[in-house]
Amino acid sequence: IKALPAIETAENCTLDFATRSVELDLRPLPPPGETQAEMLRARDHLESLRNRGTEAAEIQNAQLAALYSALTHFEACRRTAGKVREEVEIQCFRIGETFFLGMAVEPFVEIGLELKQSAQARLFVVEIANGYMGYLPASGASEADGYETVSTRFAAGSDRIVISRALELIDELKV
Repeated sequence: IKALPAIETAENCTLDFATRSVELDLRPLPPPGETQAEMLRARDHLESLRNRGTEAAEIQNAQLAALYSALTHFEACRRTAGKVREEVEIQCFRIGETFFLGMAVEPFVEIGLELKQSAQARLFVVEIANGYMGYLPASGASEADGYETVSTRFAAGSDRIVISRALELIDELKV
């Protein structure tokens, strides 16, 4: 209520919307039979370490390996055999000089920051919009970086395509 008198309004305000579908490569995965075997090996190894009374740090590493193998198996099982690409929709709303960019992925913060800097406009990145397709790691991120990079369905470099298409969409609405 205190801020209400300071809010600037306008008689005419540009409202616009555009959407674009982008096809991204999926990260290569072994067939489900292989991922299941790896998951079972990782679980057996973890159980063996626990039974031997191994140090906590080694058990924690084995827990991560078991978790990551389960995530990989899950992704391999839900993927249609032979599927190598996935369509991602990017939406952009313009309200005056402010842009809202929505996508059904959860991009790494570096992606959002690059979009904001490159757009040269007041931009809000809205993740997990109109669905959820998992994480979108930034270029340079590797499986060693953690859960998000292990569980992503997208191939390395997909962020570059999303950034490029999103900036095109924003520029289209600036006109």
